[in-house]
Amino acid sequence: MVTRVPLTRRYVGHGGGTTVALVREPTGGLYLDHGEPVEAQRTAAGEAVVIENREAIRAYVEACVTFEGETDAGAILPQLALPDIRAVKTAVLDFFRVAGTSEPSSTSSPSAPGGVPTPSSD
Repeated sequence: MVTRVPLTRRYVGHGGGTTVALVREPTGGLYLDHGEPVEAQRTAAGEAVVIENREAIRAYVEACVTFEGETDAGAILPQLALPDIRAVKTAVLDFFRVAGTSEPSSTSSPSAPGGVPTPSSD
């Protein structure tokens, strides 16, 4: 899956220039290499605090972002204006948000140990 992110202006690197970032879904291999880009942790007072793993986010952006009309994403990424890099970062993190909400519920259907559905007694 690829998400198109319109940019606020045209950026030129080693190609014809671009106004669109293309963000592809991170792979399992990238996930195994870099882990969660964002985690929630509880403080001693029990409040949830969101912690960003900047190194992981950077690795996902560098691995998953290309630009229409440009062959070298590395020439464009450092040029991006703050609103554009934030939009790209959000698009990358959205893949993790969606994946986090698509996990099957443990109460959705009866199952035997190991997640194997139990036969009904109809």
